[in-house]
This record gives sequence, C-alpha cells and structure tokens, in this order.
Amino acid sequence: METAHRILVIEDSTTYLKILKTYLEREGYRVLTAETGEEGLGLVSRERPDLILCDFILPGMKGDELCKRVKLHSASRHIPLIMLTTRGEREHITTGLEAGADDYVVKSGDIDILMLRVRKFLSASIRTVPTPVPAEPAEPAVLRQQRVLTIDDDRRFREFITKLLTPEGYEVVQAEDGEAGLAAVQKHVFDLILVDLVMPGLMGDEVCRRLKTSEATREVPVILLTSRGDKHDMIAGLSAGADDYVVKTTDQEIIKSRVKAMIRRKFFQDENRRIQDELKTREIEAARVKAERDAAQEKARLADELAVKNTTLQATNRKLRDAQTALVQAEKMAALGQLVAGIAHEINNPLAFVYNNLVTIERDVRDLDRVLTEYRTVVAGFAGSRPDVIARLAELEDECELETARTEITTRVADAKEGLERVKKIVTNLRNFSRLDEGEVKTVDITEGIESTLKIIGHLVKDRITIERSYGEIPKVECFPGLLNQVFMNLLVNACQAIGDTGTITIRTYLENGSIRVSIVDTGCGIPQDLLQKIFDPFFTTKEVGQGTGLGLSTSYGIMQKHGGKILVDSAPGEGSTFTVVLFQLLPKQDQSHAQTQGP
Repeated sequence: METAHRILVIEDSTTYLKILKTYLEREGYRVLTAETGEEGLGLVSRERPDLILCDFILPGMKGDELCKRVKLHSASRHIPLIMLTTRGEREHITTGLEAGADDYVVKSGDIDILMLRVRKFLSASIRTVPTPVPAEPAEPAVLRQQRVLTIDDDRRFREFITKLLTPEGYEVVQAEDGEAGLAAVQKHVFDLILVDLVMPGLMGDEVCRRLKTSEATREVPVILLTSRGDKHDMIAGLSAGADDYVVKTTDQEIIKSRVKAMIRRKFFQDENRRIQDELKTREIEAARVKAERDAAQEKARLADELAVKNTTLQATNRKLRDAQTALVQAEKMAALGQLVAGIAHEINNPLAFVYNNLVTIERDVRDLDRVLTEYRTVVAGFAGSRPDVIARLAELEDECELETARTEITTRVADAKEGLERVKKIVTNLRNFSRLDEGEVKTVDITEGIESTLKIIGHLVKDRITIERSYGEIPKVECFPGLLNQVFMNLLVNACQAIGDTGTITIRTYLENGSIRVSIVDTGCGIPQDLLQKIFDPFFTTKEVGQGTGLGLSTSYGIMQKHGGKILVDSAPGEGSTFTVVLFQLLPKQDQSHAQTQGP
C-alpha cells in the first residue's frame, strides 16, 4: 500500500484552511497545517512534505520570505511550492515567483484548477524515467544559454515572446505550427516549451501529449498558451500533460516570472538527478573500498607479544575547554553501531545457513561413501558371472575419476568450513569493537576494547609496526564502550600514521593517583612544541588535504570530557609521541543519569 502524499498548507485564514483541508483529504492526501511562516518552516524541516501551499500574506514572515528559505536549503529546495494570492495581484505574483515559487493560484479561483495543479506537481515528483539520449550532446544548463521553444501560428506573439525573453538571457527558437515544433525538439535541447492551444494542423494539446510521451522531451516543462482563461481549456491542457497554462493577455512581467519559475524548477530537478547519480557512484565505490578493507583485516595476523617496556610518563595538566567539539558523538557512534549490526545480521544468518548445509553435505558424503563401499563389495561378487558389466563399471569409474572426486569433496568441504570460521571471527571482532551499545553505560574491561581496536586497524600495522603490550592489573571501568573504543581507534590510527617505514607502538595500562590510565607511545616523527596547544582544536590538522579532517583528537577530547576524564600528551620532534587516556572507575553522576533517561 502506497503512503499518502503529505501536503503542507500554510494559511492564516481558518475558513480557507478548512476548505483546502477538506478538498485535499478527499483526494487521499495527508494534510499538515500551519498558520504562520515560522510554524510552516518548522514543519518543512521536521516533516519534509511532498508539496507546499503557502499564502502570500501571512502574519510575521511573509510567503515570499518563506519561499526563499525553503528554496535556499538543499534539503528542501526540490519541494514544489504553490503560492496562494488573494486576487491575483501582479506584485504578489511576480514577487512570489521571483522568490522561488513554482506556481501560483488565485484563492478566489476555481478549486478544481488548484487540485489539478496539485496532482500535476505530485505526479512529476514521483515519475522516474530513463535518462533520454538527446539529439545533441547534453550539457548542464549553467554551462550554456538556456533555450526556450515557442510554438504559435501567430507570428506577432512569437516575436513578442522573443523580445520579452531575449533580454533576460534566454535563446528563443520559434516554430509556426505543431509539426515544426516537434521537428525542432529533435535537433535541440530545450529548457522550456511554450505551445499555443489553438493552431491549424496539430492542436496544442496534441503537441503537448506527444512531447510528454517522448522519452527525449517528457521532462521538459511545457506551458500552454490560451487566448482566454476558460476553465475547460485549462483542464484540457493540464490533462494533456502541460505543466502550466498562461492566458496570452496576462501581464508580461507575470509571463516572464512564470517562465523563470519553470526553468528554475527544471534546473533543480536536473541537479537533483545528477546528485543522486553521483551518490550512487560514491556508494558503490565505498562498498568496494570496504570489501578491500575487510579482506585485508581477514589476512591480518596479530604480532607476538614482546618484552614489556616500562615508560616513565611526565604528565601535564590541561585546562578543560567549554563546548570544544562541533560533532555530536552519540549520533556518530549510533550510526556505526547500526552499520555493524547490519553487517552482523546480514552475514550471520546466511553464514549459519551455509554452515548447516555443509554439515549436511559432509554427512551425506559419508553415507554415499558407505553405499559405494557396499556397492563395490556386491559388484565384486558378480565378477565371475558378468565380466562385461564389471569391466564397464570399472571403465566408468576411471572416466569419472571417482576416487579423485571422493577425495576432493572431503577436502573442499573441510576448506569451506574453515573459511566460514574465519568469517565468523571477523564479525565477532567488529561487534566487539563497536559494542553496538554506545548509548548505554556498561562496566567493561577496557583491555578487550583495545585488543578489538588493534584487530580492526591490523591493515595499518601489517609487518612494518611492532605492537608492544604492557597490561597492568586494572579494574573494570564504567563507561560508554563504543565511544571509548573510538578514542582508542583515533589515537592508534594517528600513531600508525606518524610512523614512517617501520617503528613500534607501545600500549600500557596501569593505575596512578586513583585513576586508570592507558598510554599509547609511538616512535613516529613527534609533534613540535608550538603545535601541542592546537592539536585538540576542531579541524586542526598537519596532514595533507584529503588525508584527515582535523576532528579525530577534538572528538576524542570531547568523549573523555563526557567520561569525566582527559587526554594527556607529551611529544617532541624526532622522539615520538605519548598520548595518555585518563579514566576513573565510575562515570560522573550526570552522565549516568543521562544514559538512563536517554537510552541507546
């Protein structure tokens, strides 16, 4: 069952609001209402309606200002917006269209026309078609002069349109009848087509119908030109597929504004399609990169634990900075948790299915082997009476390489089971790293979190970096496990990137002055003293463009503040760096209560 379209009506007149709501709900739409522009903007942000009907005159924020804000925001500019005017005032119409409105309707007009326009916009918003192949190479409208086709048997009106639109920067192509217009669209790409309703030969509604059924032109907006504002002509034109209609006697400024509105909407639609295609490409590339990373992690091996190295740390106190990070950590880790949950679900279910099938196949192969052995015993008993049959069976066994097949089946089933066990270990490592529960306070062994993180970044370590561990006797810690693992991830990745060709990272856990400490020491390039005071600033980075966002340490610092702890750093150029995470066994009370009330 399809979800009903949501239409937002912003109207301060209670009477007219009720009328619109009644008609729209009768058509099956879900209606959202607001009486002020400010309230309407809030609903646009929260609800993302499929279409907006907005009165021009509103208390507080006017309709044109609301329209500008909607169209300036990338998340809402694609939403069709129809401006409602009281009596069709020219100033209101042109101002609304110039502000970005896609159309306007006079409130005193026929309600059937409004309903038809609503259906028109909503059907256009859900229609999906393959990208047409134009007669000439397509290029973005912003890189060429926007082109308008006017089809009209009245030469004076064609000249009028040309003189009206040419100074606005449009290229106007003229066609004297429907056949000439249909021929023109085969040669050029147009951003808008104006079609006269009444012409000799092909009538305007038939031309419109053909344009809208052609893959090459169905997305090009069509404005139907009529000599009179007859309701039946308007309905016939819109039913034929026209996106708008204009009475030829309409004020030229209004005509100009409606043309601009149509071309602007087509540009937004083309841009949205381009962005969607680009996002699909990026998603495919991201999936490829992730698959390569997972393959590298599967091959990674943990280095043997080496001799423990005791390091004397020189701690420095830092002043806490208020409101330092711009990231909302809960949302980031929730997204990671959902990702890993999806991986675990999508892999574990088919994994269990395949594993069970392998067990069944293994059992069936053993049964078949028993049957084959018994079969050979029986056949051997007939060797003297039917030598021809025995010879044929022996020949068939040699032809099918039966003994080789028996060995290969057993070996390959065993190999497949071993591969499935390796996949299960990868999923377990991912789940241990993210914990899938960063929104909940839990008491955990942080050593397990460090080890899970090391497994995740194994592709950075490989054979060039030696990991030395010195885990002391420390109690379990009350914390947000997912967030704490993110701190370890950021610090360990930075340490790996700071090391050139080869080096060592030493991880040490210990108790000091009533606190639990985790130190990560690398033998990398070190940090100059003049930069030490900046490394926790949001967006500060010494990496090349594209290699880092400058948010890793800032994010980690904010997470430690949430835990009532801190991060200490000691570094010098050429001597490596030491980052120390300082934690306490219990979380601050405010964070405990926050977790209990907010949940994951």
